[in-house]
Amino acid sequence: MRVRTIEALTAQRLTVMTSDRDLNQIATTPGNEQTSVDPQPTTASMGVLYVATGSRYIEEASTSARSLRNVAPAIRIHLYSDQEPSSGIFDQVDRMLDFRYNCHDKVPPLLHSPFEKTVFLDTDTYICGSLHELECLLDRYDLLICHTAFRDPNPIEGIPSAFTEFNTGMIAFRKNERTSRFLRRWLELYDEMGYRADQPSFRRALWEDDQLRFYTLTPEYNFRTIFPGFIGGGSEVKIIHGRHRDWERIRRRLNKTKEPRVVILSPLDRWSRRVIVLRKWSDLVKTIIKRWLLR
Repeated sequence: MRVRTIEALTAQRLTVMTSDRDLNQIATTPGNEQTSVDPQPTTASMGVLYVATGSRYIEEASTSARSLRNVAPAIRIHLYSDQEPSSGIFDQVDRMLDFRYNCHDKVPPLLHSPFEKTVFLDTDTYICGSLHELECLLDRYDLLICHTAFRDPNPIEGIPSAFTEFNTGMIAFRKNERTSRFLRRWLELYDEMGYRADQPSFRRALWEDDQLRFYTLTPEYNFRTIFPGFIGGGSEVKIIHGRHRDWERIRRRLNKTKEPRVVILSPLDRWSRRVIVLRKWSDLVKTIIKRWLLR
């Protein structure tokens, strides 16, 4: 294992531990037989980056990375963490020595991403399909992002409510001076604004930047299952964002059809994070009757 130390832009120091990924440790998630491998694999210039602290979130990141390997076996996966993971799923692990254990910790690793094109993912994500489309979009745009379920939860003076908040659990970006400037400004605003969450400062940094080329993705690329959501016709959810006991069951439910559909978290099954997929009003009536009969 090779160890090196580099200076971060925020005066943090990073210890990097590099080891060959043990392919024998890459476990296939049970029930993934129907998950298709990416027919258009991403190139070597694009990779996925996670930031995780503590064994719980490192294990979450490992589970997410395994789901990614199932659909994109060749993609490179990089982890920034405060400890070495037990899983060999990651191609490289960078151990940060100066975590603050808040949302501030997310941004310096983005500034130090080893990839020309980076997809950052929260640890509580599950990848269901190809990310090749993101790589294609990054040939044209600097940054890709999805909206949150709430339009203006943290009003900011000077920013119209029509410029809504974005969810930072999935960020894809291209390495260049524009994105580096944007990420530094996001970090500055996070420390200045005093919000615990990083999305208000992200929104303000995006509003202030008139040179960054960004594109708002559809919810299928960051589908938050803890809120009601809509999946467009002809599409499949590519990235599930939430916490579930049976990811594959959720994936199958969400992508069972390509018709336009509404998804809600079942109030009777909230403990298990099950979802109800509705394609028409009769589905809701059938679901209510079925649940009532099974009480």
